[in-house]
Amino acid sequence: MFERSYLLMGMQEALIAYVTDPRACPVAGRDCRLQDRVDHPLRPRAHLDLVWFGDDWGTQSQLFLPPATWRAVIKPHLQRIYACMQRLAS
Repeated sequence: MFERSYLLMGMQEALIAYVTDPRACPVAGRDCRLQDRVDHPLRPRAHLDLVWFGDDWGTQSQLFLPPATWRAVIKPHLQRIYACMQRLAS
């Protein structure tokens, strides 16, 4: 979801938005709502062996965002997405 936001907005604009006004980056919430909608209809029919999710949060040595910003803005959405994936895979 972070990667998608900077691909849509541009890296500089996305980083500024996440630091100054995280609500200006609605992509994260949309991804989570999409995951929630996918969970309900697929769960009874899905017999998954693998669920894959990827995102890019930084370089080899550090995050793109300050760690406190990442924890406050990105982490809650990731927890919802991972919980959805765990339900699908179980």
